[in-house]
Amino acid sequence: MDIETTIGLSAGIHDIGVNNRNGAIAPIDRTGALYGAFVAMDKRVGSNLFAGLEANAHIGTGPVNSDYGASLRFGYRAATGTKAYVRAGYQWVNIDYGDPLNVPAGRGGSSSVSVSDYLVGAGIEVPVYRNVSARVNFDTIGFDTLRGTSGVGIRF
Repeated sequence: MDIETTIGLSAGIHDIGVNNRNGAIAPIDRTGALYGAFVAMDKRVGSNLFAGLEANAHIGTGPVNSDYGASLRFGYRAATGTKAYVRAGYQWVNIDYGDPLNVPAGRGGSSSVSVSDYLVGAGIEVPVYRNVSARVNFDTIGFDTLRGTSGVGIRF
């Protein structure tokens, strides 16, 4: 395995819990669905270890309009092709704070704000048929949110 690339689609739930750190918005605690895509590139660094990069982008419902980010991955690859990994990176999230606060859009300007913070999480990818794999990830962004995604990817 020189460099293995996986491209796929993902969907999930993002539980927003934004604290009022900078006074820009009131605290939010809502959940919304995410739909998007990802690309991951991994290189073997030991007999069963790998390191890689991943990028993702999603559109959302509820408080999350969209999010995108990049992370580094490090994990273990079993002989069956199953990969278990941890990841760390950075994620940008566009939050519609008008909806959770019941503020009508257009009053006093925009009802959305972009926030960004570090992402940490873990995931697993399991081969299901030839080059097709299924995956599940659990992440937090700045320890303010919880995000679970699942998806299907094609390995090259």
